[in-house]
Amino acid sequence: MVQRQVSGVGGVQLNAVAEGCADGSVVVLSHSIGCDLSSWDGVAAALAPACRVIRFDRRGHGRSDVPAGDATIETLGQDALAVMDAFGVAKAHYVGLSQGGMEGMWLAANHPSRIDRLVLANTTAHLGVPDVIQAAIDAGRAQGMAAVGNGFLDRWLPQAFRDAQPTVTAQLRAVFAAMSPQGFAACAAVLKHLDLRPELARIAAPTQVIVGGAEGPPLQAAAAALVAGIPGAVLVSLPGAGHLSGTEDPAAFVAAIEPFLRGA
Repeated sequence: MVQRQVSGVGGVQLNAVAEGCADGSVVVLSHSIGCDLSSWDGVAAALAPACRVIRFDRRGHGRSDVPAGDATIETLGQDALAVMDAFGVAKAHYVGLSQGGMEGMWLAANHPSRIDRLVLANTTAHLGVPDVIQAAIDAGRAQGMAAVGNGFLDRWLPQAFRDAQPTVTAQLRAVFAAMSPQGFAACAAVLKHLDLRPELARIAAPTQVIVGGAEGPPLQAAAAALVAGIPGAVLVSLPGAGHLSGTEDPAAFVAAIEPFLRGA
């Protein structure tokens, strides 16, 4: 494994790692808000024998710097390109979950030469609940991130998973709780204003949309809207999975994406 500190937009230092097969196709994994690159541990381990896997902590998350101001979707996309550039990667498969998927949509629409195949997991082009996001930002600043994280994870993770995987659940809670409220606020600002719906028709990369079978109706509808809006996109549902599908069941997640990334 190679670990680097990469200079992103505005000089924000991003923690990034590359591992796996040096001669394999490159797969970039981008995590949800409130998580860090460790949320991809299982997926990365499964892909590494055949692929070069790159992961990074989004600004304000994990071991990356906390930015002074709010981010935009362009900021996040440019950060991802900086990570790819730092590892000498001109073009990669991009697997983004939740906010990572939003990042992937922006990249595929605005920098098509950098994206080979695109996986959009548990994500949406338009969240449309700015008051809810602002309330979470305010709560994080007033109370710290533990309670905010617990609220998010209780919605994201099915009860059956929380009962069966207490160690993984506790790790996810710990990562969320350790976040800087400003780091969360900087990236949550993207969710308040995001509307990538006009960009979808410009995505030319072969695209797979993944939704957890246990996701609520809004995310089910969002997945269907992505498939309708992105030319040639295909939909895969992972039975029983919630919002963090790549963390909940890495084997099922990789079984879904690996043939797609191979073009099978």
